[in-house]
Amino acid sequence: MMKQVKIKLPLRALTLASGLLLTVSSFAQTNAIKGHVKDASGEPIMGATITVNGKAVGITDMDGNFSVDAAPGANLTFTYLGMTPKTIKATSNMMITLVDDQKSLNEVVVIGYGRAKKNDLTGSVTAIKPDEMSKGITSSASDMLVGKIAGVDVQTGGGQPGSGAQIRIRGGASLNASNDPLYVIDGLAIDNNT
Repeated sequence: MMKQVKIKLPLRALTLASGLLLTVSSFAQTNAIKGHVKDASGEPIMGATITVNGKAVGITDMDGNFSVDAAPGANLTFTYLGMTPKTIKATSNMMITLVDDQKSLNEVVVIGYGRAKKNDLTGSVTAIKPDEMSKGITSSASDMLVGKIAGVDVQTGGGQPGSGAQIRIRGGASLNASNDPLYVIDGLAIDNNT
């Protein structure tokens, strides 16, 4: 025969035990660490990655500001393509300055819509220096490209007033999409027909 044993816990003991558990969990809380990331010239860095003890927790906004949950004293690492990573202990209001990584600077390509490593690009990248643009007689911006970049074909619009030039890069190879290049000016994609 089995006897059932009932254990009665006084209400005070139960309250005390739950209070201790809540107190212990409050010691492990994290705080919102805020700050600003800029480059050596003082310009804000947008899109810098922030890791806390090796785990990615956020990125900087357009103004270089960030807010991450981390315990005070945790190791925060700030990384950005073409910059030397920086690891600092977390404080309440942080000001971070990242400097150019001279070793990897030649591997980074600034393109119209961001930055990428040369190895990660799927297409070719060509740059024209301003002094090369002013050589020769030009009547429009599209005429400045004639003969400067291999594979670029500039055709005038037929002489109609207001007609623009057609620019083709390595010929018309697309069956379904436009053959026009993508123009990105100050981060905005521009339609070739406007």
